[in-house]
Amino acid sequence: MKNITQIKLSGKDYAANWNTAFTLAEVLITLAIIGVVAAMTIPTLVQKYQEKVMITKVKKFYSVITNAANLAMLEHGTLDTWDLPTSVLPNEDNSNQDEVDAAHARYDLVWQRILPYLKVDKFCSFASQNCGQTYSIYNLRGDQLLSSEYARHITLADGTSIVSSWFEGNCNLKFGSGRYLENVCGNFVIDMNGEKGPNRTGVDSFRFLFTKYGIYPTGTHDSTLSEQYIFDENCNMTHDDIYAGYACTAWVIINGNMDYLRCNDLDWGSKTKCD
Repeated sequence: MKNITQIKLSGKDYAANWNTAFTLAEVLITLAIIGVVAAMTIPTLVQKYQEKVMITKVKKFYSVITNAANLAMLEHGTLDTWDLPTSVLPNEDNSNQDEVDAAHARYDLVWQRILPYLKVDKFCSFASQNCGQTYSIYNLRGDQLLSSEYARHITLADGTSIVSSWFEGNCNLKFGSGRYLENVCGNFVIDMNGEKGPNRTGVDSFRFLFTKYGIYPTGTHDSTLSEQYIFDENCNMTHDDIYAGYACTAWVIINGNMDYLRCNDLDWGSKTKCD
């Protein structure tokens, strides 16, 4: 709808031509379009921002824990000389709770060699049943329970927690090629935000290996012998496996993305991010 008004300036007539204000219907249509676009884009932007924050934290942790372990080995020797425990579960190989507790107590001896080189906010013995609230961690898909026994045994100054450890005392496990993966001593689990959630492996919980020569992330391209730590097998949203997510750590650190949450054809050799 147009409105034309004659204006006289300096003895001349000018025709002023302008549109009236938007109608209510036009405003509502515009707001509806903006709302639809926002609903489509904002969740994606928020997710990607959260992923970048998580990636930065995981990379920082790996740098810090690697440095701490290397310094501990300079002082105490390689991990195979640390008299590592062999983890046992109740009712496994005729074990009993006393044997389980004894192994857990020896976990402390391992970590106590590393902790002096970390900024630690809290340490609670792996043999203790009173390390605060226990909680569950799920697989990558979020639909299979891994355990309900995780707790903050070691909490670093930045809030990252080490919630579980597992050892094979002789450091002779072979998970792949290279000196690290041919001399695996065990693994440990970190949780970036504790019991807050989502508590999904490969999302806010990640796994690392103890090896004779230091700390190594799970799921590297040369990890080929232990199925749970093979990237193609267990860092993929389509694989309905309890271990889904176990093999995502190296991808996050090396490739700097969590695109395995969105596409299922990633590959170390040819495709390192979604199209």
